[in-house]
Amino acid sequence: LLRAQNKTVEEFEGVAMFADVSGFTVLCATYGTVNISKLKEILNLVMGNIVDEILMSGGDIVSFAGDAIFAVWRTHSIEERSSILPKILKCSIHIQDAVNLAVDKSITLRVKVGLAVGKMFSFYLSSSSRDHIAVVGPAVKDVNKAEGCCIAGNIVCSQGFFDEFPHRERYPSQPSKPGYVQLWPPKNNSRTQVTTLLDNLGNGTHITLDRLKVVRKISDDMVKQDLLKRYIPDYLRFQLQEGQGTSWASQVRTITTLFISLVFADSEKVSNDYYNVQDALICIDEIVDKMNGTVNKIFTFDKGCTILVAFGTQGFKMNDDPRRALKTAQMILPSLQNKVTDFKGVSIGVTTGLRLCVDTTA
Repeated sequence: LLRAQNKTVEEFEGVAMFADVSGFTVLCATYGTVNISKLKEILNLVMGNIVDEILMSGGDIVSFAGDAIFAVWRTHSIEERSSILPKILKCSIHIQDAVNLAVDKSITLRVKVGLAVGKMFSFYLSSSSRDHIAVVGPAVKDVNKAEGCCIAGNIVCSQGFFDEFPHRERYPSQPSKPGYVQLWPPKNNSRTQVTTLLDNLGNGTHITLDRLKVVRKISDDMVKQDLLKRYIPDYLRFQLQEGQGTSWASQVRTITTLFISLVFADSEKVSNDYYNVQDALICIDEIVDKMNGTVNKIFTFDKGCTILVAFGTQGFKMNDDPRRALKTAQMILPSLQNKVTDFKGVSIGVTTGLRLCVDTTA
C-alpha cells in the first residue's frame, strides 16, 4: 500500500501462490448456525496460520477470496527468485500442516496450493467509495491454472517454477497436466526426506519471526495515518469510525450477491488493460452506490475481471435488496457499453441467501 501512492500500474517479477482451503462447507454447516463465536475462532486460526507462514517466508498477501489466499514474493533477479523457491515450497508444506492444527479431528480441512513464477503487474484502482489493489500478468494466469490442476492436499507448480528450482533433478516430482508439475505429496519419498532436502537447498534471503513484528508495526502505523481507510469496505469503515470495532460483524445474515464477470478486447498494452478495469469499476460503483449496494471485491484474470457486489450488509440492509440487485444488473450493461472503450461483454450472476459474515484476524 505504501508503494501505491501516486501510482496506477507497477510492474514486477516474482513468485505467485494461490492457496485454496477445502472443507469450509462442512465447517460452516457444523458451527455456522449454532456457534458463530467458535466458527470465528476457527477461521481466525486457519487463515491466521496461513498468513503467518507466508509472511515468515517473505511473501505478501494480495487478497482473500472467500476460503482462498493469493500471495506474491517480489524478486529483483532470476538468481534471487531461484534461491527462494525451496523456502516457498516449504512454506506451502507448512500451510498444509497449519490448517489441520486449527480444527478438531471431526472436521478435515485440506489445502491445495498452486505456484508460479514470472512477470506481474499491480493495478491500483480507485472509485468514489474505496480503493482496490489487483494483480495481473503471466504469473497470475499460470498460478490459477496450477491451482486448477490440484486436488485437496496437493501442491502443483508451473513448468517455469520447476525449471528455476535449484537442483530440481534431486526433488521427487511427478508430472501433472501438460505444463505443470506436482511437488506434493512426494512420489515414493517420505516427508522427512523431502523436508531434509529442502533444508539443504537453503532459504534464500534470511527471514525470521521478527518479520511478523515488522509487518504488524507497519500495519499499525498505516492505520494511525489513515492510509488503510480507503481500502476498507464502507460497512466496516463506518463502524470503525464510530469506535464500535468489528465484533458486531460476526453473524449470519441474508445477503444478495452479484458476480459481475467482464471481458475486454485483446490489448498488447498493460496500460490499456488498467484503464479498462478502472473505467469499469467506476461505472459499476456509481450504479451500485445509487442502489444502496457495496462493491466488495475485485479479481483480475488475464484480459477480464470479476467484481463482487453485495446488498444487505450491515448498515445497508433494505427490504427489497433482491429487486435492487436485479435492477443494478439491468443497468450495468448499457452503462458499460457507453463508458468503457474496450468493453466486449459481461455476464452477471445473482444469488440471495444466508451468508456467514465474520471479521477475521491474522
